[in-house]
Amino acid sequence: FMLRAILSADLNVAKHTPLAGSSYMSLPDFLHRKQCIINVENKDSRCFGYSILAALLQVDHHHHPHRAAQYDQYFAQYGLDKLDYPVKIEDLQDVEQEIDIPFNVFTFYDDEGKGRKPLYTSRIGDPQKVIDLLF
Repeated sequence: FMLRAILSADLNVAKHTPLAGSSYMSLPDFLHRKQCIINVENKDSRCFGYSILAALLQVDHHHHPHRAAQYDQYFAQYGLDKLDYPVKIEDLQDVEQEIDIPFNVFTFYDDEGKGRKPLYTSRIGDPQKVIDLLF
């Protein structure tokens, strides 16, 4: 075969926005109703740090575990004060090594949460003690 001419060409351009955790976002209704996720209501970009602390500290539900003030004093203790926020997906392996806390990050791609997929899987520690986070 031989190409003689190109009669037309289409170029589609889209803005690329890399995935990164940020500040508080409310949960979709189907997840909120399950009452199985602590969604810390932070006003800064340290959502990742709050999520790690919520899992580690397991604040009693009577003490409002969704309030950011419950966790602020612990950032330095767990090395979370040294991270660059918001944490980017491509930085998760380095972050895990730096804080030495194993975690997985999941997302879902349907409106019922049944289409769950991993964005990052822990590379360290005991698989039974890994923290699961939702992006």
